[in-house]
Amino acid sequence: PRDLELAQKQQRGASESSVAIAPESTAVAQHVPVLDAWRGTALVLLYIGHFFPIYRWDCGALGVEFFFVLSGFLMGRILFVKKTPLKTFYQRRISRIFPAAYAFLVAMLGWQLLAAREAVPSLSSMAACFLFYVNYFLASNPKVELGLPAAHFWSLCVEEHCYIYLSLLSVFHRKLGIRPLWLIGG
Repeated sequence: PRDLELAQKQQRGASESSVAIAPESTAVAQHVPVLDAWRGTALVLLYIGHFFPIYRWDCGALGVEFFFVLSGFLMGRILFVKKTPLKTFYQRRISRIFPAAYAFLVAMLGWQLLAAREAVPSLSSMAACFLFYVNYFLASNPKVELGLPAAHFWSLCVEEHCYIYLSLLSVFHRKLGIRPLWLIGG
């Protein structure tokens, strides 16, 4: 009888919590399907911007901004709500992003060298891509053109820098107890 009573209480608690806000641990771990729709929207905007440009409307830039917002939201959830340890956070980010990014850069560099194209990127511009600071490199060298494949790398660099910034904010939040909105000026 006692076990039955405990099971009934747990079942009532589970049904009540499913109506109310889910506990933090399950809320963070759940897949949010509506975000897939926003990712799809961002991709469509990027493709329109690149392949079917609309006069006086930069769909590609809007798509990139959507991706930045989604990434910031998801990384904020991971760091501030789920409170993932920074070591785990960086291991996941590096294992997801670096292999594909470096394979892409090596393939593009090889393609440009083998195709004997006139615009082979300079060593400094390729280093900027490989070390994820091409956004600053391009800002400080406005006359430099990286060429189409590497030129898009700036957005990945911005995202990597955002990861660093958010992780530093999470350290201040965890160690000093400062609310995240106060840290970003909100």
